[in-house]
Amino acid sequence: MHPSRYLYILLLTCSAACTRPELKADVNVPSLPAVIDEQDRRTTIEYDRNLNAAKIITEVPATSAGWKLQESISIDYTNNRPVTIHYGNTPVYLRYNDAGDLVEIDRDLIRKNEYDSLVYDNQRRIIAIYHFSSRPTVEFLEWSQQNLVAVDEAYVTDTVPAYFKTYLYQYDDKPGYYKALRILGLVDRSRRYYLSGGNVVNTWFNQEGNAMPLETFVMDVQYQSNGLRSSWVEEVWDDVDMVASRQVQVKYR
Repeated sequence: MHPSRYLYILLLTCSAACTRPELKADVNVPSLPAVIDEQDRRTTIEYDRNLNAAKIITEVPATSAGWKLQESISIDYTNNRPVTIHYGNTPVYLRYNDAGDLVEIDRDLIRKNEYDSLVYDNQRRIIAIYHFSSRPTVEFLEWSQQNLVAVDEAYVTDTVPAYFKTYLYQYDDKPGYYKALRILGLVDRSRRYYLSGGNVVNTWFNQEGNAMPLETFVMDVQYQSNGLRSSWVEEVWDDVDMVASRQVQVKYR
């Protein structure tokens, strides 16, 4: 994006949170992801009685057979709206404006020196996330309808943004299997695409200092009868060679 566009972004008024098309699914087919197995990472999701994601457990392969805990997240809700996220014993607070829009993610309410500030466009999509900390950064988000297609991450400077990470995404036309996990798209930079309506089929990523960008291709996709993904293969390539491959499976409840 041209630098002048960032000036426009800064002038935009925060409005309602990013929205997505409602999932059109067969009610007789499970549609809430319970386990996402990515071979090198397994995510288990527990839900409250209102079907909100209440606990998210991430495990990685142990040195011996089995899995070991990498991260455990629990989420508190008020009126079906997430208000606190607990990373182990560390709370993160979600602050809303009077209209009910999420505008701030606070990690230190006392010193107020580590928090994220969200900016929206007039179509209720997040277009910037400012990360205030000892090393401030900003993410600029670009959309095509209800799919996030690009994220540019930059250091905050007094002049033009100094970019150091870029993600580009392409999607299918099926309902996103991660709709119930949108909260992860808000707090996890590596899963911003969880804010989208469709499923990612191609990801292009480049980071400052990398010899060449990496591109992830999705193939051999299997679906449930309600259109939700159940399994697929991901291959990661640099400009020359395949550097990784993994099978992904989703179990629903």
